[in-house]
Amino acid sequence: MSWLCTRCLEEGAPRRPPRGTLLVELLLWLFLCWTVVIPLGYSLWRFLSRDRECRTCGARTLVPSDSRAAERLLGLDEEADDWDQDIEPAPIAG
Repeated sequence: MSWLCTRCLEEGAPRRPPRGTLLVELLLWLFLCWTVVIPLGYSLWRFLSRDRECRTCGARTLVPSDSRAAERLLGLDEEADDWDQDIEPAPIAG
């Protein structure tokens, strides 16, 4: 599936880097290996909670490229343009 970055408008496959750092994970395994629960929990969190990230700018604000939001960002949604023109500003009281 292709994704669109809302910051740089780059379209393509996102990166899925792990959260946290390898150094912290290694230190937890080295010093708390006798408990196993804490290092294992950190390792599982690190690899199971990966976010999609733009390959170009690193933003985590990606939308599917075939979605309505992507069409609006790229200016391809003609219906949204018509809808915006029909709105009149509300009068300011006072």
